Amino acid sequence: MVIMRRSAVLGASILFLITIYGCSLTKVDSRHPLLLGDEGVSATVYFLRPHTERRMGFADNSLTVELNQEKLMLLGKGEYTRVNLVPRDYTVTLRNQSETGPRWFVKDMRRSYDFTFEDGQTYFLVVRPVDGEFRGIHFMAKSVDLFEAKQLAKTLRAVGAARSAKITSMSVL
Repeated sequence: MVIMRRSAVLGASILFLITIYGCSLTKVDSRHPLLLGDEGVSATVYFLRPHTERRMGFADNSLTVELNQEKLMLLGKGEYTRVNLVPRDYTVTLRNQSETGPRWFVKDMRRSYDFTFEDGQTYFLVVRPVDGEFRGIHFMAKSVDLFEAKQLAKTLRAVGAARSAKITSMSVL
């Protein structure tokens, strides 16, 4: 009886871990008005969120990415994805929750960054946490070149549209 119970618990644990590992945390809202399909005039933008050196509490949860004040996606830690956007100026807003001191209350954090995405160009935005200590953790977005994006992508999981157009497969000019 005890052996059967242990086997059942072990089997359920393995199934749970496989299920969790197989699911991505990144979810793109396909109804965003500035998203385009693979055809037509567009700018290709990769969003990369590297792992951190240590656990960061609430800031480890999925990060909300907004474009021009409308939710585009939830971006999971250790993942990257690709979207095709209407070429134009954008305000990319990163929203997360963080604990702030001295009593460690949970606070909504928000930072915005301006980018211009041009037709036919590919961009790589790396999203990293900034530890403000007692002020909480917020995120910053930085545009990087293909070489740096390839180095980061080696340690990340491609999800969504990035699975069919991985950064590691792209050639550096």
